[in-house]
Amino acid sequence: MKYPYITHLILGLSFWFFSPSTQAQCSIDFTFSGDLCSSSPIQFNASSTGEGQYIWFFGDGSLPERIQNPIHVFPAETGTSNYTVTLQLITPDNDTCSVS
Repeated sequence: MKYPYITHLILGLSFWFFSPSTQAQCSIDFTFSGDLCSSSPIQFNASSTGEGQYIWFFGDGSLPERIQNPIHVFPAETGTSNYTVTLQLITPDNDTCSVS
């Protein structure tokens, strides 16, 4: 993410104000397929308007995956379990887009 800045010189003191870009230069989304009611592999597919590094967080304590379209197996649990899956894209310009 790019940070434009504004400087002011008041009474010999220099003040720097950083303001984040209002909008990242990318957009991202994902789909998935597989049997969500068992511990079978789930296929995740990312789609984006930009290029960069994909990072998947599965919300189950596993390490992040750093590929565009991973296959993930959630741990077998008794009862109902909910996991929040988050996908981030970091562009070559260091813009970050994410979706959950």
